[in-house]
Amino acid sequence: NEPDRADAENDSATALCLDIIRRYQEWEGLVRSNAWERYPNHMEEIRNIVGPIPEPDKQPGQLSIWLAAVINPLPPLGVSKEIRLAVLSATNTMHRLRIVSDALDDGRGEGRLKYW
Repeated sequence: NEPDRADAENDSATALCLDIIRRYQEWEGLVRSNAWERYPNHMEEIRNIVGPIPEPDKQPGQLSIWLAAVINPLPPLGVSKEIRLAVLSATNTMHRLRIVSDALDDGRGEGRLKYW
């Protein structure tokens, strides 16, 4: 049944979004606590430029694009692999969210050493 499938996909996207937001918050905490910002208040400036975080249950696609912009800003932080093109080229929301999810996993901990 198509409506049931769409509801299941929406539930999966929302659950993934909530997990990604939790991991993004951890990632941002690492960036700030390890002084990986290029200059003081770099993350704050990025957040001001991209605006408020989209609602995960209503805008999962926008959330993936927002996160790609935050973890790959210009000037770059250098702590996450480049995902902007991949996110923009992805053909559906779940694919975009998985790209962001993978980048957050790669960019935690020793991420600065991997991509700096």
